[in-house]
Amino acid sequence: MSFENEKEPPLASTEKRERFEGDHWVLESELSSGGEIADAVVARLAERGWSEDEIGNFHLVVKEIADNAVIHGNWGIQRKDYPTEDAYHAAIQERGKTKGGEEKNVTVDIHFFDDGENVDVTISDEGTGFSPEDIPDPTLGEGITKSSGRGWFLMNALASAELSVGKGEVVLHWKKNRDSEGYRSIKEGPHHEI
Repeated sequence: MSFENEKEPPLASTEKRERFEGDHWVLESELSSGGEIADAVVARLAERGWSEDEIGNFHLVVKEIADNAVIHGNWGIQRKDYPTEDAYHAAIQERGKTKGGEEKNVTVDIHFFDDGENVDVTISDEGTGFSPEDIPDPTLGEGITKSSGRGWFLMNALASAELSVGKGEVVLHWKKNRDSEGYRSIKEGPHHEI
């Protein structure tokens, strides 16, 4: 994936730049938010001289966290509430078409450490939160045949084994260089009863 050769129309580029200025973003919950947030965060890393190898799977992890914040956190769409995978995906697509009304936002905070080797990205939603222990393992039992429920597993696999969250908040810590502990982690946030 090359970040240097991506071209956008001038207007879209200006609009995105305004939406993603600074280190604190408050964005509407839209189906496209996850990809846009991931693109903007990765662009910030590239601007600071991080190579594609150093960025690694960061885009995928950020997109998954932001998508979860929109779909599960702010929209309240949960797989368990639908009789089939198709009904669940249809609900997401239908909700994605809705504009207007009172929306909950996704908040993103980026903190670059002075060493230039570390970054924290905090993604928060306005949902009720969840317990990671309640998410079934998609590599076991009937989870193998389902098309949903893989996001948390994916984030664990790409970030680290010590992934945890607080209520409606995930803090992703990404290190530029590998170390013996594994170089990507999702920090433990404040835990709240849900």
